[in-house]
Amino acid sequence: MQKKIYFAYGANTNKDAMAIRCPKAKIICAGHIINFRLKFNNVADIEATDPRYAVDAPCVIWEITESCERSLDRFESYPSLYDKIEVTGYEGTQGESITGFAYVMNYKGFHTPSPVYVRGIRN
Repeated sequence: MQKKIYFAYGANTNKDAMAIRCPKAKIICAGHIINFRLKFNNVADIEATDPRYAVDAPCVIWEITESCERSLDRFESYPSLYDKIEVTGYEGTQGESITGFAYVMNYKGFHTPSPVYVRGIRN
């Protein structure tokens, strides 16, 4: 069974929700995605930033299985709503560098997220 590294920054940062979606997923740590910023298009998304500005998006770094990835693909409506990209991040505030993947939204507009959605991320 091959393991993958997944960088979550929205609904999949919530460990209770992930336990339902991906019961075999294991949290590695909280961290950051290098040269990306967090933004909202009704739901969370990330976008690349200029490396000169050192903006890194907060995230939760997970170790997932292939079955977890298939479940996440369905949840994220991959490839229609979200695409997958390779990203590099780090543990904590300045820890070890890690490479994995994250989902990025195909739609690039802006809509305010619901309070329930934001509360789930904060939890």
